[in-house]
Amino acid sequence: AQAENAKIITNISDKIYEEYRLGAGATLVMVHIFDDYMNFYSLGDSNIILIRNNRATLLNYKQNYVTLMIRKLAEGGLDTSDAYKDTRAKGLIDFVGNLKCNVLMTSRPLRLIENDILIVSSDGVTDSMPLNRIVNHIHLDQNAAGIARTIKYGVKSRKNPRQDNYSAVVIKMKRSFV
Repeated sequence: AQAENAKIITNISDKIYEEYRLGAGATLVMVHIFDDYMNFYSLGDSNIILIRNNRATLLNYKQNYVTLMIRKLAEGGLDTSDAYKDTRAKGLIDFVGNLKCNVLMTSRPLRLIENDILIVSSDGVTDSMPLNRIVNHIHLDQNAAGIARTIKYGVKSRKNPRQDNYSAVVIKMKRSFV
């Protein structure tokens, strides 16, 4: 099913490319949860974060030039700090609207457990609030709406004059007894 969903996303991206020829595009982060198992799909520089046992893990990587440059520099045994200084570093190398896009996705479903927190967000969130800051600001006993408010106030409190747009969907796993 993951490969089929990725193919659907690629087909949509190809149609956007055919219509706009790189004149339009968007990032995509998507999760599908069924019976406590999750698959994800992403294109671009938006993020999928899992918080489990007070530790945050970024589940996808940003498809931008900085990621590509860091990989190349690291493979050559070189200092990776120069990658962040490049003015093109945040430019996307893949996105919805790119021809034959490379959809990042889970290779197999990830099992979610009670109290796991998923944050599906734009890069405007993680550019302002690194993973450790997100974990330090939220209270694990908060519900999803409370966590979302905390993230919103965390981004706003930075008062970054060049703040990118930011959005997040917060999912907190709970056991239901039916």
